[in-house]
Amino acid sequence: MKNKQVACAMAQAQGVVGNKVPLDMEEPAPCSGAQRDITRLCAYCGQLCLQHGAETALVDQLTTRMGMAFGMQSVEVAISTTFIVVTTLSNGVCITTTRRSTDRGINMHVVAEVQKTVIMAEHGELEVSQVQERFANLAPLRYPRPVVVGMVAASCAAFAFLAGGDAPALGIAAMASGIAMYVRIQFAAKHFNPLISFGVAAFVATLVAAYACKQGWSTTPNIALAACVLFLVPGFPMVNAISDVLKGYTNTAIARWAIATLLTIFSCLGVIGALSIVGYQA
Repeated sequence: MKNKQVACAMAQAQGVVGNKVPLDMEEPAPCSGAQRDITRLCAYCGQLCLQHGAETALVDQLTTRMGMAFGMQSVEVAISTTFIVVTTLSNGVCITTTRRSTDRGINMHVVAEVQKTVIMAEHGELEVSQVQERFANLAPLRYPRPVVVGMVAASCAAFAFLAGGDAPALGIAAMASGIAMYVRIQFAAKHFNPLISFGVAAFVATLVAAYACKQGWSTTPNIALAACVLFLVPGFPMVNAISDVLKGYTNTAIARWAIATLLTIFSCLGVIGALSIVGYQA
């Protein structure tokens, strides 16, 4: 009996009598469909940027600006390398949504288009439905494969030239890197793990270059060997990792740095394997 009286006293102190709602608690306004749509739009905005290689600070900024452009009182964003969580606040109602982020390759065209859409929304030029339509029709800009292969071959030949390689070294670097880039594109088209793609590409490039250098075609063979694999340096993930850690996004910085390190390790394994097979001594 005593325990029952104590429980009743505690309930009255908290403002609860029977099944009544506590006096200091007010029921929030019901969730609106407009806020739900805006929350999903914000999450999709951040997801697009995260999937295509944008730095974490930019993903956070664009996601927040998208929500604020459509009248949200607050937009909170939590970002990881594999997912993004967005919470919006409007009229005392919070809605949280989560989107999984799968890597779709670095493509700044998508990031630039998302940023352009956010700016247009902030200036009142687009409604929610129009932004949804723009995002739905957004397709990554991809260059033709022959153009990519040719530009990679030319860039590696240019690196060999800057390092002081002779004309045959330039040709070897261009040929080896072009063939390796074509192999990498084929592996990526079949959705192989990027680590495997980098390792195989490094193996092919070094194999071709080492065989050509072993024939004595160039007086600067080491330059050709070094230049033909420079297109595999994961510069973008490394730059993003440094940018993230400087701006306080430590978790994503560590993850991106780990990915860049693994890509480098697998590339080195491909180089070592090719040199071992050919038997070339630098």
